[in-house]
Amino acid sequence: MTSVIRAWESFLEGNPAPTGVRDEVLLSWRRSRWSGVDPERPDLPEIPVASDSRFQRTAAPVLESIAEPLVGDRTAMHLLDPDGVVMWRWVTDAQLARELDAADARVGVRWAEDAVGTSGGGTAVETDRPATVVGAEHFATKLHGWACSAAPVVHPLTRRVCGIVNVSVRAADANQHLPLVVRSMVAAVTVELRNQAGAQQRRLLETYLAWRHRTRKPLVAVDDRIAISDEIAVEHDDLWDRLVAAGPLATVIDIDALTLARIHPVTPGTLIDGAVLVVDPSPDATAPTPMAVPTDDPWTPLERAERDVIVAALDRHGGNKSRAADEIGLSRRALYDKLARYRIRR
Repeated sequence: MTSVIRAWESFLEGNPAPTGVRDEVLLSWRRSRWSGVDPERPDLPEIPVASDSRFQRTAAPVLESIAEPLVGDRTAMHLLDPDGVVMWRWVTDAQLARELDAADARVGVRWAEDAVGTSGGGTAVETDRPATVVGAEHFATKLHGWACSAAPVVHPLTRRVCGIVNVSVRAADANQHLPLVVRSMVAAVTVELRNQAGAQQRRLLETYLAWRHRTRKPLVAVDDRIAISDEIAVEHDDLWDRLVAAGPLATVIDIDALTLARIHPVTPGTLIDGAVLVVDPSPDATAPTPMAVPTDDPWTPLERAERDVIVAALDRHGGNKSRAADEIGLSRRALYDKLARYRIRR
């Protein structure tokens, strides 16, 4: 490990290719520097965490059920969302919990690589691959006392990364079994996601078919994974983002400039199981929510300037909403609200 410390110090002094460090760690150090991470004072933004995340609700019980035989009482587990925000933490040792708090490894903190630098969770978010980082391999000084191993969970149906499992221990307690533990956890969570997906998709389809018997209007059934419609073409990610931005209590959403749809959640009061949208293509339809705005330019000069700032931030970050929100200084929820308000389709 002494060679890694020397390599880290050499890198910070300006040597772009120090010896004594793994290639994948060196690449991460370079990305961390390019992102402007300060190794002495990394800027870790705090972001509101959704309380009804499907991934958390599925993965946390699985991890808790297998934690004891796999990790013991000197270990912490974290779940991160695909943008690196810590959504859940498990730790049984009070002293370990205090040390994690001091390292900002707590719920609501964004641990992406461009915020904290090289780390197990952050590097797994960046690369969509498993990552293990020990001691001075971390880019930030305050993490040199830790070892963490993390891996993405890929949904068995959509094949998208739905979150990250991270296991952390003190660096002195690290061993070669840590990545194997994480691999076992990811496998168990994936099995549970597969089991739940079938039941959820059946509920969504059943609700869709029930509405088909009640109306002749076009329908769209949508959840965080799929969109079902045999009558109109929809782009899933855009529609789901706008539905989430509208919130579970909204009654109307705009499909396009002249098309509105009434929202009927599968489970009343929440979008966790998706919703069926009853589409009204009439240009005279009116929406009783703030989501609907005139199709000509209804904004003040200040609002137009704000819209331009949001569009530019999204362009700079390749459409990544979390990173754009961080740059602008908005929560993700506030950004989604403004995307809907300004009809920004990204």
